[in-house]
Amino acid sequence: MTIQTDFHIHSDFSADSHSSMESMIQEGIRLGLKTMCFTEHLDLDFPYEDISFDLDIPGYRQTFETLREKYQSQIELLFGIELGLQPHLSAQLQEVLTYAPFDFVIGSTHLVNRTDPYYPEYFKDRSDHEAFRQYFEEVLKNIKSFPHFDTLGHLDYIVRYSPNKSKNYQWTDYRDLIDPILSFLIQSDLALEVNTAGLKYGLGQPNPAPEILKRYYQLGGRKITIGSDAHCPAHLAYDFSTLPVLLNACGFHQYTGIVSPIRKTLFPRFDDTTASHDCVVFIKYHTLSRRNCTLWLFKSTQYRSIFPFLDGTRCARMVIADFSCDHPFFIQILHPHKIDMVAQ
Repeated sequence: MTIQTDFHIHSDFSADSHSSMESMIQEGIRLGLKTMCFTEHLDLDFPYEDISFDLDIPGYRQTFETLREKYQSQIELLFGIELGLQPHLSAQLQEVLTYAPFDFVIGSTHLVNRTDPYYPEYFKDRSDHEAFRQYFEEVLKNIKSFPHFDTLGHLDYIVRYSPNKSKNYQWTDYRDLIDPILSFLIQSDLALEVNTAGLKYGLGQPNPAPEILKRYYQLGGRKITIGSDAHCPAHLAYDFSTLPVLLNACGFHQYTGIVSPIRKTLFPRFDDTTASHDCVVFIKYHTLSRRNCTLWLFKSTQYRSIFPFLDGTRCARMVIADFSCDHPFFIQILHPHKIDMVAQ
């Protein structure tokens, strides 16, 4: 069965891509994709002067919405972001998620002690074992400090850039770190990304390695998302044809495009007595089984509103702002895409 959704895509709104968003969309249509999710880079406090991973979110959103309307009859387009995680950025990244109604958020680790493993200097004067261990230590710190994402991006990203690639890489050497990472995702109801850029970089396997995917399944993990990490049209849906058999062998028979029937990010929390408004929210959403469901959320103070949820196939984030309060709160409703992947 063909995988027809790609949930990790970059255009020239990301600093390391030179391909227009429209060129990516046109190639996705040509490939027969049903859904494409753009996940432009935002790496705050990136320590290299030769490149900036800041993101023009208003410009990105404007271009995206124009193209979504233009191609709405041909393909479903989703508005996402890939956040570069660092432990000291938690508050800033939470604020970023208030800037726009992101459909999908990838949390990724690109830096270890202010160094990107993409650059050879990271591996200078240290063994692969030491380099890999420090990377996984950083991933665990990052997700514990900022768990407000939908899927963990390219878990063993670092292996792509090792001078020896995967020659010296055995995930079991880092089980004491990888198991807690996977367990944290499961306990937090977060997904694990299957990123095919590892195949593009000559690893012979996606990121993370199939053995890690098997371990994730053994621990109870069932939520995976699939992305090519494409930065140009030629790499869209890269080697997706190899994934159904691989994922079936790891225990997975379905994947999700958007990972939770409903996920709430609240600023302030509903039980926060400092909020100065009274709000009643009526929401209709779909579960994985496609049943219509309703949810009522209450806050008791002064102002009361009822917001009908957008009923349809797209996900949406509803922003309910109390203008007498410095801290608006947010409710994110997600429509999962459930696709069976039975190898034939």
